[in-house]
Amino acid sequence: MTYKVDSKDASDIAIIPQFYAGREVFITGATGLIGKLLVERLLSTCPDIRRLYLLVRMKRGESPETRLNNLRDCSVFEVLRKNNPDQLKKLSFIPGDIMKFDLGLTDKTIADLHNVSVVFHLAATVNMNMQLDVAVKINTIATISLLDICDRLPKMAGFIHVSTGYCAAERTLVEEIVYPLPRPLEVMIEESINSEQMTQAEVKR
Repeated sequence: MTYKVDSKDASDIAIIPQFYAGREVFITGATGLIGKLLVERLLSTCPDIRRLYLLVRMKRGESPETRLNNLRDCSVFEVLRKNNPDQLKKLSFIPGDIMKFDLGLTDKTIADLHNVSVVFHLAATVNMNMQLDVAVKINTIATISLLDICDRLPKMAGFIHVSTGYCAAERTLVEEIVYPLPRPLEVMIEESINSEQMTQAEVKR
């Protein structure tokens, strides 16, 4: 099956690689399913993109560097490895953890991101059985922290937040509206912070 692309559509498509030419991009959640697809599409369709910084944490004993190497070996990059392997050299890992203050980034690391102009925030939990205070910390507080970091990046042009596809999972019909929270957001954030402080206090005992 073939598809015909008219001149207007072709012009719109061409805008994307033009926009990303020379840009540095920071991505959280790049090791997840959607994250891998995003990275592959950016490298494949935007040949002049300068660099992609991926937030990667230690997981199951694997270092961020090892996880980045494993990412490069994923099947989603098979065509890219065959046709344009140098694009994969544009991937750099940033060690961090969305569960930590400032995502676990040091002042030096944040300074190293000074040329980043686009941020994709994909890191989140979709575990519907997770304790609310932990989910708030991962999905809400981490997002606020990343926005604070973006305020320190002088060349910011775009922040793209990819929300979970399982919001309002208890509803049989989910409309395109903003549903009220069970409690004020500020209260849930405070509860999450207090819960962490109590846990840390118990660990120190």
